[in-house]
Amino acid sequence: MSRTVLPLVVGVVVSIASTASGQLTRVSCFGINFEGQCNVPPDLGLVLKVAAGSYHTLALRADGTIIGWGENSYGQCVPPAGIGPAVDIAAGRYHSLALLANGTVVGWGSSEDGASQPPSDLGHCIAIAAGDQFSAAVRIDNVVRCWGSNSHGQCSPPPDYGPMVAVACGVYHTVGLQADGAVRVWGDNQFGQRNVPSDLPTIVAISSTGSHTVALTWDGKVRAWGANTYGECIAPWSMPPAVAVAAGQGHTVAVLEDGSIRCWGNNWYGQCTVAYSGDDLAALLGSWGSKGSAWDLDGDGVVGGGDLAMLLAGWGAAYGKGSTMGPVISVSAVVHTAVVSVP
Repeated sequence: MSRTVLPLVVGVVVSIASTASGQLTRVSCFGINFEGQCNVPPDLGLVLKVAAGSYHTLALRADGTIIGWGENSYGQCVPPAGIGPAVDIAAGRYHSLALLANGTVVGWGSSEDGASQPPSDLGHCIAIAAGDQFSAAVRIDNVVRCWGSNSHGQCSPPPDYGPMVAVACGVYHTVGLQADGAVRVWGDNQFGQRNVPSDLPTIVAISSTGSHTVALTWDGKVRAWGANTYGECIAPWSMPPAVAVAAGQGHTVAVLEDGSIRCWGNNWYGQCTVAYSGDDLAALLGSWGSKGSAWDLDGDGVVGGGDLAMLLAGWGAAYGKGSTMGPVISVSAVVHTAVVSVP
């Protein structure tokens, strides 16, 4: 096992697990780490999926168990005992969800507005998502159900939607993917996150956690709309085809066909800096040089050589000696980015 932490603002933590069969997974987190959401536990076992909440992170193990870390004042990191094997997870602001193998949805953490309390008549579900203070699920009959805060209409889907196969939750809006590849959005539209482009082709995946919406087209292109303060809706023009996407709160992540990841948008806390190569190290150093007091890593009130030394030490310990991230099998993002890869 290896585990390295860049303290306070920047979290770059790696946990490598090996099974008896020799299979490996590596869980990496980078970005804001004020609440320990990037402090990956060292003994996770074989992990299939991660879910990033606002201040905590969840991991779904191959045996269907769930482990969480980070801010836990509402118990959002501790799933109920004996809930049975899970097949999917979702993390909101202060609550968490699990989709069990039998189709049941279980919630825990903050019960404010009922976000962690699935309706008693929810029934068998096939997909889940967690927003700021609300949750959503797609039932086996392709009906979408939402519960929790409805302050911006995020829990009131349009009556004319078609059969749903996936759902994603932003801060105050909800995104649904229909079986025909069309995208429907409801809730807050302050930043245009509900304005689905008219030329959007068939979509195969959706994501949202902030105030922008991200969609993956059938041919691997990434389309995004809504808040674009940090360029989070503008995918790199030369980017190869993607196979998965994750929307953070101000940044976007794509998993490419070769299993590598590409991040763009807000990098205030290093959430877009995957430091695995000389080029990425240069980008990290460039970010360090432009962020002012947020990069006072040693807490002496001055951003200087001591902070740079800590930054380089952390990067070298986690990614030194030519190590690289292997193919990514899961990614999730809010203000930090969480990744599961195969070394």
